[in-house]
Amino acid sequence: MFRRPRETVNLNPAEKSTIAGAASVAERVMCQLPAFRARLPWRTRLGFWFAPPRCYACGGAGDLGAIDLCAACLGRWPHRADAAAPPSLQGVVLHAAFDYREPVSTALRALKFQGDWRAARVLGTLLALRRLDRAAPHAAELPQCLVPIPLHPARLRERGFDQAALLARHIALWSAIPVRRWLRRTRSTTPQTELDGAARRLNVAGAFAATDAARSALARGDIRRIAILDDVVTTGSTAAAASAALRAAAGAHGRSLDVQCWAVAATAKSTTIPTKITSPT
Repeated sequence: MFRRPRETVNLNPAEKSTIAGAASVAERVMCQLPAFRARLPWRTRLGFWFAPPRCYACGGAGDLGAIDLCAACLGRWPHRADAAAPPSLQGVVLHAAFDYREPVSTALRALKFQGDWRAARVLGTLLALRRLDRAAPHAAELPQCLVPIPLHPARLRERGFDQAALLARHIALWSAIPVRRWLRRTRSTTPQTELDGAARRLNVAGAFAATDAARSALARGDIRRIAILDDVVTTGSTAAAASAALRAAAGAHGRSLDVQCWAVAATAKSTTIPTKITSPT
């Protein structure tokens, strides 16, 4: 469990300015949750009855009825306030549910490095609800499929699971958007957290390729709008490289592809637009 700290949190002016917008986002999620829950498969809804939700953050009762979080904690999480326009990362529009701050940052680290799958359920659900919120400013048309950013096979063997794939499973449950494993890693890369912006772009340049299934589907032209999924976006370098691989596969058959990036959280650096993806030498 991740309990809310008792001490007072000092917010800087920039953070204070987003509180009202974040509160509005949380209120919309809570208001629309009953309608979204009604669309879930009956087995999932029955599961809530047999095993009532418990709040992931404070350990109390999950009084929202369909998610392991209580209304009080949901209101305190760092929801990414609605922007005048979502940032574009090399032509990929970013949609992130949260700012990368506590307690979301701790939950993501618990998922990624400790195998806390309950965090995937909570965070994936909240990202889905945020993207399904049609009342949000600049609500984008939903993608036809969701493509999680894959781990390299060696990293997958080491970790034992793929955090983006786990998040995608819960997003698909709430949104009914199909998940497609249309990307593969062509080489192992240095963890992005160890690099600065320019090094990050070089690190992932050419690191992704479209799978055979992706090339076949994109050649038919049935899919024109997708969302790639990552857990955290910082500079957008990974999203840009993954998007380039899928767009190249579509472009090889004269098809255009609209690509969004869905992420649980984004840092302040995510407003930076990578200007060029340079191939490694």
